[in-house]
Amino acid sequence: MAKNPSICAYPFMQLSTVPAGFFRPCCYYSDMLTHQNGTNFSVTSDRIATVWNSDDLRNIRKKMLNGEKLPKCSQCYSEELASETSLRLRSLKDWSDHPVVHAAFVEAEKNEGHVSSNPLYLELKPGNLCNLKCRMCNQFDSSSVAAEIKELSKKYEGLIAKDDPRLFDKSALEVDFSVDQMPNWSQIPEFWDDIAKLLPSVEQLSFAGGEPTLLPEVQRLLEICVKEGYAKNICVYLSSNFTRLNNDFIELSKHFRLFEFIASIDGTSAVQEYIRHPSRWPTVAENFRRVKEHVRPHQTKLLVNLTLQMYNIMSFTDVLYWIEDLAKEKPAFFQHPYAINVLYFPRYLSIDILPQSLRPLAASRIDAYVKQSKLIKTMPGLGDRFELIQQQLRQPLPGDYRERIQDFWNYTRMLDSQRKQSLANVEPALYAAVASEVNRLEIPDFPVLP
Repeated sequence: MAKNPSICAYPFMQLSTVPAGFFRPCCYYSDMLTHQNGTNFSVTSDRIATVWNSDDLRNIRKKMLNGEKLPKCSQCYSEELASETSLRLRSLKDWSDHPVVHAAFVEAEKNEGHVSSNPLYLELKPGNLCNLKCRMCNQFDSSSVAAEIKELSKKYEGLIAKDDPRLFDKSALEVDFSVDQMPNWSQIPEFWDDIAKLLPSVEQLSFAGGEPTLLPEVQRLLEICVKEGYAKNICVYLSSNFTRLNNDFIELSKHFRLFEFIASIDGTSAVQEYIRHPSRWPTVAENFRRVKEHVRPHQTKLLVNLTLQMYNIMSFTDVLYWIEDLAKEKPAFFQHPYAINVLYFPRYLSIDILPQSLRPLAASRIDAYVKQSKLIKTMPGLGDRFELIQQQLRQPLPGDYRERIQDFWNYTRMLDSQRKQSLANVEPALYAAVASEVNRLEIPDFPVLP
């Protein structure tokens, strides 16, 4: 298993959904699971049992068992080259010794990829309802982004396509249809019946969105777990923007084997409010502190999930210093208090295109934090991500740099105008460096409307 460069535990024990209602083996897999005719499996028309042993998922398992690398798993392979860690490797560390997962490996190898055990882990994103329009998000993950793109497509008629995932983004990694076709998950009783039947064997539930604290199905499913006595056997991972976290979730968390609150925070003060508009930093920080009061070893966890991108590469360590200060207060963090996800899509927000003039400063700020961090010194593995980031900053500019910096510039200016925000005020050094590149590369002006 350790020598197999392809195998991952997730296709043998997990199903993941996206708000559009499609399925995939995990959140890093860059496509959806499909029928033989190429159409996506969907919560509106397919049962979980059908998806679980579909030809597509069985083929993924078979290829992995044979050591064949899958192009749609490229994010993990890339991370392994840079840092010798990835979601794939972490899945093996966490799950390969589990008797059910081990038996699934053996059965799949003998039986053409078929696995008779039920999924142990369900990663659910039941809808795109969200009160924020984060700059790196897309309209299929946020109803607020969808509303804004619809408004902008009218404002910039002929320049903005209303069905693109994001502005200036033609990729279709997660969707192949209009946002107007998004399913209403609350009106799909067959899907929730399937989930309820799986609960006796489920060991982990993960919720994201949209904003899951606004999705009634999430709270309802957690309440079923408690009522039916399954909660004591289940670990829950709840990703939230922490703008409207209500006490119901805090009370429900006390009944589960483990409950992890995952706060999506990408900056402090003005940077957080700029990226995750229209959040307010004092509210987010206060809700984080409120949950922290309930942190208990081996029962309730809390961490920050930070998305590293162009907008915060120069200042993301401010969030980490904030966490370091909170760590001095009781109750203490008893596990890694933050995780850093390096953004790859949309490509015009990736740190790959950070101008060379800023890279030494960005790298020095990271080095300074790593040297000062008490958390890194006391929590093995917490600092592993920083070498991957530093390696990216040492890479030459990508071949499509001009196109991507042009999209970044136009995207930023358009949203700044629409939202009455200013990158020049929030991150002046980044703004100045990108503006200099726009002039150097003679990038044509885009008609930004007031």
